[in-house]
Amino acid sequence: SIHKKGRKDSFSIDSDKARLYGKSIRLPNIGRVKLAESLRFEGKIISYTVSHYAGQWHVSVNVELPDVVPTCTNSTSVVGIDVGLSHAAVASDGTVCDVPKRLKELDAKLKKAQKTIDRKQTDSKNRAKAILKKQRIQNKINNIRKDVTHKFTTAITKSHGIVVTEDLHIQEMKDKAQFKSLRRSFNASMMGMILQQLKYKALEYHTVNRFFPSTKKCSSCGAVKPHIDLSERVYRCEHCGAVIDRDLNAAINLKNAGPVRPEAPVDSADIG
Repeated sequence: SIHKKGRKDSFSIDSDKARLYGKSIRLPNIGRVKLAESLRFEGKIISYTVSHYAGQWHVSVNVELPDVVPTCTNSTSVVGIDVGLSHAAVASDGTVCDVPKRLKELDAKLKKAQKTIDRKQTDSKNRAKAILKKQRIQNKINNIRKDVTHKFTTAITKSHGIVVTEDLHIQEMKDKAQFKSLRRSFNASMMGMILQQLKYKALEYHTVNRFFPSTKKCSSCGAVKPHIDLSERVYRCEHCGAVIDRDLNAAINLKNAGPVRPEAPVDSADIG
């Protein structure tokens, strides 16, 4: 793919061409540059990547580390995680990861910033300023998403050794969304980020078939509803009378399914 200058500039440096000095780094042809923080890891440095985005310069250090065993207080504990659009994620132990309200405000600002760019003349200074403003908003959004998802997934994997989720194809779900607003919700969601982090943080990570009726099934008696609307945020069982939050019900069903990967008795997946 063609990389256009100014979009997201970056370059790599071999480990022998640069050197760290605490909170500064010596770069070839540039010299010493101050860093916001010193390197947090000890190990063999493989390479450096310097990038420029949203008016900020960053350096990523690729460090070879010894195998790290994740810290977990209960390695045999099983937890089910239901990811969705209403809540970013809900765990079977009751832990909820919500999309911060601040993100909705920033998404509105991002949309407005894009419209401003579209009205500017191509390659003009005003357009460059508008692009920088949009990049800074996007950078804030990215940082908030990373912070929220890392805190949630770290808390879960420290308390539970075995994590069970649905084997979701998020891109396919987005492509099949009938409404533009729903596709935008998928783009703004943190579903993929949460699932990816759980995969490498958990001691054991298992998925159940994506057609498993985690949303339609009662976590108390096992009865399965033929249909449940997206607007129904509370699960009410007609068989045993159980009343429970829809997403928590799904998370408990995933926990109970465990690593057995059940076959799907229904022909469509639900969006949490």
